[in-house]
Amino acid sequence: MMIKPIIDHSEEMLFQLRELCTDIYPSMIEDLGLKKTIFSFAKEMMKNHMVNITLQIDQCDEKRIMVPVKHEVFRMMKELVVNAIKHAEAKQINILLLIDQKWIT
Repeated sequence: MMIKPIIDHSEEMLFQLRELCTDIYPSMIEDLGLKKTIFSFAKEMMKNHMVNITLQIDQCDEKRIMVPVKHEVFRMMKELVVNAIKHAEAKQINILLLIDQKWIT
């Protein structure tokens, strides 16, 4: 049927549009911090996709982490979540972010 490819393409374009709209998050990191930005991103993804995201983020002093590092941590987490939704069609995503003196895991 001709309609199925059109619907699939439309859904893919909508997914990409939503991803573009979330590119505001790097500026949010500087304003709100990494933890609040991740929670905001997760909330937005759960609202826009049929997915449940569980977050566990270590309590830490974010001021110790340089802004470029915060941006990269967020970008990696975002890419992992988007790929899990898009390619694995994940319905449950668990995120554990631990920060200590030397490592972010």
